[in-house]
Amino acid sequence: MKNSDFPMLFTAADEAAIATQLNLKIFFIASITGLLFGCLFSAFDHFSCRIISALLFIISLFFVIGEKLFSFQKKWYLQRALAESVKTATWRFVMNADPYNKGDEKDEKKLTKVIQDLLLDNVEAAASTASHLKDQGLISESMRKIRKFELEEKTNYYFTNRVIDQKDWYKRKAVFNARKSKHLLISIVICYIVAIALAITRTTYNFSNLPIDLIAIFTGGIIGWMQINRFDELASAYTLTTHEIARIAEERGRLTDNEKLGNFVADAENAFSREHTQWAARRDHG
Repeated sequence: MKNSDFPMLFTAADEAAIATQLNLKIFFIASITGLLFGCLFSAFDHFSCRIISALLFIISLFFVIGEKLFSFQKKWYLQRALAESVKTATWRFVMNADPYNKGDEKDEKKLTKVIQDLLLDNVEAAASTASHLKDQGLISESMRKIRKFELEEKTNYYFTNRVIDQKDWYKRKAVFNARKSKHLLISIVICYIVAIALAITRTTYNFSNLPIDLIAIFTGGIIGWMQINRFDELASAYTLTTHEIARIAEERGRLTDNEKLGNFVADAENAFSREHTQWAARRDHG
């Protein structure tokens, strides 16, 4: 399904999460950049350079404090968890999986209540998605259309647009995050080696203008970037989910009726839910 086919709360929370994550990264990069250039200008023995250095340190501090005041990381986790919760409920609904297997009218009322409960349970996330709300209805025509598919068509649709799509996405992200973690770790090691070499050189040859402070700040920036993006953690989580989805996908040949398909979808969505459950669990650490 396209994003526009989902309930408006999903697209709102999804767009808000993307925007909040971007703001988090911008504030972090700005704070580190301010420190680096502030340190660089402080090395020059000139009044104007010292003024610029002080201003850059103040700007850097502004971004550090701003990130905490705006709680970007916490909001990001909350918004992502909310978006994925709505997405999972929607896929259960369109596939007539439990608890949406009682009849169209009853199921629509149940989905409405589930989304309302999600809003009540995630008031902070819901409030921060308000600016992203569109005019989409709760139950789209595409959602109703998919619910009426025959067994084979519905099975093919779910595997193509949900199972295979999610498996490929998690696999790509697992590889991406593992590669990023490896590259950044190598960068950190190189920075340490350079810093140690410069420290030895300064001690041995009595040089006082070597950029050791700059390298230290830059190294700290790389470490902070790794912590914000959680590359190692995500690589492990995505790899685990990829394997679980592959295991679940082996059940396709046994889906001989709507009830079995519904049970399969419920199991698959539980696997997909693991990640957004982790997002929700992280909210107290932002």
